[in-house]
Amino acid sequence: MKKIVILSFLIAAFCAPALHARQSLGFKKGYTSSVELRAMTVADSDRKGHFMFVETVHGYAFGDGLFLGGGTGLGYSFTTSDFLLPLYAKGKYNFSDRPVSPFVGVELGMGIGLSQKDLSFMASPSFGLDIRRFSVEFSYMFHEGKNWGPAGKPGSNWASYYKLNSLNISVGYWF
Repeated sequence: MKKIVILSFLIAAFCAPALHARQSLGFKKGYTSSVELRAMTVADSDRKGHFMFVETVHGYAFGDGLFLGGGTGLGYSFTTSDFLLPLYAKGKYNFSDRPVSPFVGVELGMGIGLSQKDLSFMASPSFGLDIRRFSVEFSYMFHEGKNWGPAGKPGSNWASYYKLNSLNISVGYWF
């Protein structure tokens, strides 16, 4: 029994400071970056699909929980076999300076379909949880864009406009 009490005391002594330590990267002032893996599902009635993105975000943390930066990456549509290139600005605010910190964020930018000649505007509010250097983020994304059809012969060009809504989950690692 005495060994269990001593062992419990030692574990508590070493773990307690870590639970209250200032560990959130949102409160560390300076340049920071991340690598993220994002899964996206489009649930609109006329356009459905699944996408996977590998993205990188770079920016500046102001030391008070606020981060502003920009991101890009490469995505793949499992529905249309199209590759996508997102370019966006990202804002993020961490609520606490703890190892586990909830946050809210927003992304504004554009997406470029590389093989289907697609260009879209996107806006995405999000919320999530930073766990030390790892991040889990849930977001809704609105897209409004335009597809251009095949060219080559006069009069053969066409364009279609669309609006999409998607739900996303991202997992990232901050440096």
